[in-house]
Amino acid sequence: MINSIHIKNFQKHKDLKLEFTDGINVITGESDAGKSAVIRALRWVLENRPSGNKFKTKGTASSTSVNVDLIIDDEEITRTKSTSKNEYFFQGVTFKAMGSAVPEPIISSTH
Repeated sequence: MINSIHIKNFQKHKDLKLEFTDGINVITGESDAGKSAVIRALRWVLENRPSGNKFKTKGTASSTSVNVDLIIDDEEITRTKSTSKNEYFFQGVTFKAMGSAVPEPIISSTH
């Protein structure tokens, strides 16, 4: 189960933290408020999609990093992209994000 997500500098979200509960969770808001960006942030961690830099919050400095911290079943997965980093951090290990692949330990823990 997804426990929480913390999104920084990803599309509409400069700094957003959502906590989830057992059962069904609903994200609501006005049009263009960033609801779909939450789903894209989840996909960025779990599927390494979208690629490139188009998801970075507009107006942030080029050196600003994009971070998504996802806690699933009390295990934290961190995805970071900046001018010098493109990586995952999971169980004390840093994994480089290469192409469209997601590191195997992350795939294994989320399925």
